[in-house]
Amino acid sequence: MMLKYDVSYECQIGENLKVYMKVNNRNSITPLMSAWNKVAADFGLPYDLQKGLIFLLAFSMRAQEQIDDEAKFISSAKKLSNKIRNTYPHIDPSDNYDSSKLTPLLTELAERSLGSDFSPRVLKGGVKAWDRNNVPNQLPECLNVKMWRLSDWDKVMTSLCLSIGKDLNVELEEAYLAGFLFFDDYYVMDIEATQQISVLTSSLMPPKLKGFTKMLHFSAEQVNLGNPINKILGCFLDGVPPLLSHMVYHLSDGLHYESVGEKRIQIWNSDNIEFFAIIAQQRFKNWFESDTKEAQQALTELRQVLLTENLTSPLKCTDQKSAIEAIAKYVNQRWGYNIFDTDESFICDKWTCRSCIVFTAVVFSVLYPEWNEYE
Repeated sequence: MMLKYDVSYECQIGENLKVYMKVNNRNSITPLMSAWNKVAADFGLPYDLQKGLIFLLAFSMRAQEQIDDEAKFISSAKKLSNKIRNTYPHIDPSDNYDSSKLTPLLTELAERSLGSDFSPRVLKGGVKAWDRNNVPNQLPECLNVKMWRLSDWDKVMTSLCLSIGKDLNVELEEAYLAGFLFFDDYYVMDIEATQQISVLTSSLMPPKLKGFTKMLHFSAEQVNLGNPINKILGCFLDGVPPLLSHMVYHLSDGLHYESVGEKRIQIWNSDNIEFFAIIAQQRFKNWFESDTKEAQQALTELRQVLLTENLTSPLKCTDQKSAIEAIAKYVNQRWGYNIFDTDESFICDKWTCRSCIVFTAVVFSVLYPEWNEYE
């Protein structure tokens, strides 16, 4: 469906939820979307992927916001929409929306990841709102009910966003509006299944895409702060104990910056294997030499947390090669990424791998500070 720019629309979210908006000029861009464009460029994300991503953000907004009260959701939706467009968008539910390509994709995501837990409602005449309509698999082979590794979800959600974006013949801002309309169309036909898919798409974003879901809740000035690596690292570290998170940031910043605002260009331009060698040479023992009881107690507690999560460190490595192999093995087993594969699809994939590498080096050092104290 191609959204026009000179007409008004009405968007109904759920049976009774309505948001009245008006479409503005295509060339009018908000400060937040300008910041979005900069981050997407820094990450190397293609435009189709961005369209699919922002479509899913709008589609899954009710799951993200966890707002049951319709009036509160309308207010929240208007605030976010106003950040994306200078005037409120406005969609007509009577306008025919072509879902023949998007529905099988999202249905496939739910069927293959949820299995028997996904049971779409059967409507009058025996048809289902959520149906693949005999369309063969389009998402990566790794997608299944037992899939849990980050690298696999990274592949699936990247593929999903790209596929959706290619099927949306609209601009970025209109893709956001289309997500609202798509949710509205399916929510009234099958509330439970639509919510299931909404939760899936909102909760399984990899670090390189997750930041965009948070971006809508910040100002353009806040979004423009920080560097590409830390934007991904911040999402990667969600839920990590504060002390461990601080250590990971400390190491990453120390490696990538000579001083505040002064980049170590050689480090930024290095590939994963070169970065491995740099990490393997870092010595962490002095990090844990503290005379204060509070610091020692905090480290002891952190070690206990890591051990209860079955995080372990290698035996003492004898040389750089064994240190690199230890990190690579851990990263592959925990997240599924092959660090020696330097053929990243996008520049942000390199930052995701670096997040894994730095995190692993710090964990090893917390559990066994001498792990890489080789000559």
